[in-house]
Order: sequence, then C-alpha cells, then structure tokens
Amino acid sequence: MVWMPSAVGYWRHTPVNFDKLPALAKHPTGEWFTIHQLEIVFIVNKKLVRTTPRSFEDLLKPEYRGNIVYLDPRSTGVGQVMTWAANFAQGGSYENLAPGLSFIERLHKSGNVLRVMGTTPYAQFVKGEIPIWVNFVNDGLRAKFLDGMGDDVDVVSPNEGTVAAPYTISLVKNGPNPNAAKLWLNFILSDEGQRLFAEGFVTPSVPGVNIPETVRARLVTHAKSTLLDLEKSAAQLTALQQGWARAAL
Repeated sequence: MVWMPSAVGYWRHTPVNFDKLPALAKHPTGEWFTIHQLEIVFIVNKKLVRTTPRSFEDLLKPEYRGNIVYLDPRSTGVGQVMTWAANFAQGGSYENLAPGLSFIERLHKSGNVLRVMGTTPYAQFVKGEIPIWVNFVNDGLRAKFLDGMGDDVDVVSPNEGTVAAPYTISLVKNGPNPNAAKLWLNFILSDEGQRLFAEGFVTPSVPGVNIPETVRARLVTHAKSTLLDLEKSAAQLTALQQGWARAAL
C-alpha cells in the first residue's frame, strides 16, 4: 500500500504512546508505526442526491444511477482501501476477494458509477460536479466545515462497517538530525499531537486520546472500523487490482 514504508534503511524507534498502539498499527520493535488513520465513507452532495445512501448495498439502488465516483485501486491507495471495505462489507476476507469483486461488478453493471478517477477529484466535488464520492473521511469533513459546503454535505460511514488506512512513519537511517527527528516523532504520537490530527479530520492512532467535545462533534462515528492489515493486504495487492479490472472494466 502507498502509505507503508519499507523497513530497510530505517532505525528502530519507539516514541511516546508506542505501547498503546494496536498490534496492526506498528512494527513490533518500532521500525515503523501509525500516526493516524483514515476511514472509507460516503461523501454526499445533498443538493444532487435526494436520499443519502447508508450502506454499500444502498449504492446498488437505481436511484443512484450515474451518481458514484471513486478512485482507481490500480493507482491509488484510497481505491485499494475502498475495495477492501466493499469486500469486507460483503462477507469477504483477505484470502477471499470474490464477494467484493462481485459487488464491484454489480455496481458497474447497474450504471451507478459516474466515473473512476486516477487522482483526487476534491475540487470537482466542492464545485458540485459529483453526487456521491466514496473516499476517505477527511475530504468530506474538510468540504463540510472548511470549504463552504456546510449542511449540503453528508459524510456517512457505511452500516456494514468501514476500513481504515493506517498512515505510518519511520525514523530514517543516517538522517542529519536524528535527535530532532525523535523529538518530532514523540510529539506527533503524544496526546497533544494526536489531538491536532483530530482537529485536521483524521482519526488519531493512539486509542483513548482525550479529544475536546468541540472537535469530537465534527468527527464521524463508525458502526465498525477495521484497521487494514498492511502485510495481508500487500500480499493480495496484485489479485485485488487485477480482479478489480476484470470486474469493473
């Protein structure tokens, strides 16, 4: 996945709050660790869509014909995570991609997909050119709270559950200022650093961080959120991309 650093060329470093991270969010000895995560959601322009979809199954309804945009999993990390989310929502697993690929095929055959993008269409969404965007949560909240769309935007976590992409970082080997780098890594994984991520509409990686209610009120509640297993998903990347191409094109 695009956010996964290679362990080669990195020093081990275990910063503040490292022990609080879930096992999937870190290398056991600190070669990399997750600083925040992003979940797949439905970002809906309510001026263009009468009824907001609440589940992946809803996306198949005829009323959403020509409405849905998402990113290509052959070239984007968010497209890959979206495909995993669809797969898990349909009862699939890392070893069994068939349910998700079947869903993708049905979605495209329904005529509900407006387009699949190779780069983020954020500006197009804000301009009112996209009815439903299946994407990471931060872009929806940014459009809602920062870029003027306000209550015209719904940001919805699917009822079946979603998948969160871990964004990881490492201490680079032979960097010119290793101690300064360690201080920075300690800060961004500290409670204060994690709260700043929440203010930027991304999910802190450290469980239990105290987030002010004014910030929490802007975030999205997920019925279920599964942190993507980087090793298992990377092992299936070719199968996912090739399977998606057969299902969607």
